[in-house]
Amino acid sequence: MHIGDFARLAGVTVRALRHYQGQGLLLPAEIDPHTGYRSYRYEQLAALDRILALRDLGFSLAETRALLAGGPDAIEACLLQHRHRLAAEVARQAARLRRLTALQRAVAADPRAPELGVRVRVIEDVRALALRSRPDSISALFEEAEARAARDRIDSSPFLLLHGPREVEVCVPVRPSSRLRGVREVRGAPLAASITYAGSYAQTAALGARMATWLRRSGLREAGPLREVYHRFGADQRGYRLPERRLVASSDQFVTELQIPAEEFHAAYLFDHLTPVEVMRRRPHLAGVWYDGPDSQYGRPARFYQQLQALDLAAAWGRIHVPALVVWGEYDFIMDRSDQEQIVRLVGPQRGFWSCRTPIICLPPIATPSPRSGTWATATTRPRRRNRSSRSSGGDRTKRRG
Repeated sequence: MHIGDFARLAGVTVRALRHYQGQGLLLPAEIDPHTGYRSYRYEQLAALDRILALRDLGFSLAETRALLAGGPDAIEACLLQHRHRLAAEVARQAARLRRLTALQRAVAADPRAPELGVRVRVIEDVRALALRSRPDSISALFEEAEARAARDRIDSSPFLLLHGPREVEVCVPVRPSSRLRGVREVRGAPLAASITYAGSYAQTAALGARMATWLRRSGLREAGPLREVYHRFGADQRGYRLPERRLVASSDQFVTELQIPAEEFHAAYLFDHLTPVEVMRRRPHLAGVWYDGPDSQYGRPARFYQQLQALDLAAAWGRIHVPALVVWGEYDFIMDRSDQEQIVRLVGPQRGFWSCRTPIICLPPIATPSPRSGTWATATTRPRRRNRSSRSSGGDRTKRRG
């Protein structure tokens, strides 16, 4: 039959058939030597179906040609490789969908939410002169590090690692060949949340807390200390010199990037409905991050938390038609204050059921009875991130990266 009839019968275009001929995938049964008209046989529909089926699965033309020409072992290997590739792409798209959902929740609460600027990125390893301590002044610690690194300094942004309450590590990038005392390889992260802001360092505490909430709602979990990366900053430059483009005179010109390393264990556990042991079996590199039973968490089966994650709690709260009181303890690091404030916005006044605003009561960390000993144990042993404005004395915070 003529190429046009064959194309209509197969549900493809004439142009596609010519393209497949050019790629050596499906040759016409006959080509008229005088007119050049192409003709196909009915029996070739089966061959075309195989091509279209493989193309629909995402195989390239070259891969399709190799599959059709290969033996059983080669076909099996190619199919398995493509399966792994598709599974990885599905995981990437599922992660994007979770981040989109987290962003929607943030924007629903605040149309100008800073989460609009949060992105996922890779943090590269950096060779740096690093000083770790609990300083009275982070600025002074940076000045010491810059002076010591001056000989091998490179034009790259210095950064700060926040290891715990008052314990920090200043890092000044140096040449890969540097052998100065205190130089080490500061490990990066294959996955991290990042946001860049301009202005005073006083914004760090609030932005860092919101980033942590965004990570949790995206199915991710913090996997390392918060980093402050200083792209533009102030410096005394005593005993060293920095490129002018890095330096500014006032805090409103600072440009700072916050980075939180993350891991994807909880995404597979809560969103992909795998038990913890199944996650570790499929992704061995995540085995070290789990802290509880192979198929349970805090004494409850994994399925409980997966069902809880699937609930639309915002819609449930929006159906509350009676006065409500929201009580939240500051020690609750799983459900933070922003979750409670979302409940306040969802319940009541905007729906016209009553005129008063739903109140929220925040309880400070208090003593709680230990479930093991029956005695009273403090609930404040978990490290809490200090407000950055209290980490150094005097006015040097406005001059320098700490």
